Amino acid sequence: MKFDFRNSSYNKMWDSTEGRTILSYVVKDIAEQYIEPVYFPTAFRINPSPIPTDQNGVAAFRVNAVSPERATMMDARAPLGEGRLVEGGEAFSYTGSITDFTSPVWKETAAERKYKADLFASLDDDAAAVKAFAENVVAPQIKAGYMALDYMAQMAESTGKVVYDKGRGIKTNIYKADIPAENFQKFGDKVATDADAKIITTLVQIEEKYRNLFGIATPMQWKMTKKFFTNVFLKNKEVQEQIKIYWLLEKGISSLDTSKVPNYIITEENFNKYVVPNIDGLSPIKIVSNVQVDNGELVSGWKDGIITFSPAGYAGEILTSNILDVSMYASDMINDAVAVASTSAANGLMTVINMVTPNGMFKDYLTKVVMAAVPVLTDFRYRVIVDTTQIGTI
Repeated sequence: MKFDFRNSSYNKMWDSTEGRTILSYVVKDIAEQYIEPVYFPTAFRINPSPIPTDQNGVAAFRVNAVSPERATMMDARAPLGEGRLVEGGEAFSYTGSITDFTSPVWKETAAERKYKADLFASLDDDAAAVKAFAENVVAPQIKAGYMALDYMAQMAESTGKVVYDKGRGIKTNIYKADIPAENFQKFGDKVATDADAKIITTLVQIEEKYRNLFGIATPMQWKMTKKFFTNVFLKNKEVQEQIKIYWLLEKGISSLDTSKVPNYIITEENFNKYVVPNIDGLSPIKIVSNVQVDNGELVSGWKDGIITFSPAGYAGEILTSNILDVSMYASDMINDAVAVASTSAANGLMTVINMVTPNGMFKDYLTKVVMAAVPVLTDFRYRVIVDTTQIGTI
């Protein structure tokens, strides 16, 4: 029996009636199995409540933070005595608006669709076409959204602001968090790349300074890029010496002659295993994979040489909003000649859209992924951004 391409799953993904169900399966059960986000889910939680948009599709937001009263010991009192009154912490906030994003639009012309229909006429099913569409069209478009979120998340953490200057669309300043000026710190009396720099000692000094300034006992963490950690941090003499000393102590070797310890033990794993638990005043270090791709060029939202000190856990949230054109597709405002099928992707962060649009006497079959989302910092009053390429007072 001749294969009926018109009623195939592949063809119906562009059908406004049945397409949503089929497209949802293709996105979630095939396309998303080939990709996963790299960075942003480790640092930002998705806020489940979308920010409302105005009539122009603009979603404005305000991020609030409260600086708690500095921790202090309790007061002694006589029986029935009242505690002293203290005012709440000072409130801080910043504002911005959520930017809309889109992937490049994939297009299949009527002639290309007819060729595909003729090609599959001799086959039993369209499974290969559906799989190829999921892997080669939808998955890369979702991946583009993941990279945009990674780029913005890393820029937010390492600079305190988000400026989206990549892609080929508009360039926009999305927000600047209200990080205190004193939270931008230089790296002591020597830059980190200096052969005589005492990196561990400097980190401990910076950590002590800001723990005292913040007056909070919450667990903290350091973050730095993989390249900086590998090419600068692990090659520092003080770092190598500390790893070797604690490695010898674990082996029960009391001489502490580090000159005979092999250099192959100088690894991220051994630093976290031997040094972090034994250096008083040093919080754990997390490594950031910071490479994205923009039109064939490797880019990064986190500059090598910038390290951060901040509360452990999530740095903030991913805020989302509804997308104006997606809501209009479901209204009676859409052209009768246009058919649209759409489904959510990436845990609701993105929407995959298939459209059939007129092109003269024939049709074009289009696919794109759209997103309205931005990572925002909520720990901005307790975030320290350290430039290890600049010297200055701690």
